Amino acid sequence: MAVLVATTDLPAYHEVKMEQLTMDTRVALDGGGYASVPVEGRLTLKAIKKGEPLLESDLSPSVRGILQGQLMVVGLDVSRGDVLGGRLEGGDPVRVLLLRKGRGPVELKAFVLSSSPAAPAGTAWSLVVAMNGHDARKYAVSLAGGDLLILKDPRAAIATMPNRQAP
Repeated sequence: MAVLVATTDLPAYHEVKMEQLTMDTRVALDGGGYASVPVEGRLTLKAIKKGEPLLESDLSPSVRGILQGQLMVVGLDVSRGDVLGGRLEGGDPVRVLLLRKGRGPVELKAFVLSSSPAAPAGTAWSLVVAMNGHDARKYAVSLAGGDLLILKDPRAAIATMPNRQAP
């Protein structure tokens, strides 16, 4: 079957462009699995080597429907509550509310790429998000300080993720 193949090494969390891909043929996978067009505006979730076919599981949903401008990938240390008890997952559009002392809160649009516990028994989690690069640089100190809250609109996540079922 015809599949999209990387023409160059693509690093993890890289915005995919069609000029970095070519069509090739591969043996069909059970249940599909290969990424299909359009892939513009999607990010790689892992490094993809030149000549490797793109799999759906290798790519985020399109972040361009939510985020504008230059993208930046940011890692955040958050509490278990901030990731909704572990229910926040890759593909979820969120708003990061920065609670700054002495100044009003700031709300930033973001897109979850992955979330995972930092330690099996710990309360800290690692959250990787894509956000507008200008905002990420402007609020870097607040983002690193960890005094933040993650807000999720479940309807938005269903609308942006392929093959998700409404609860």
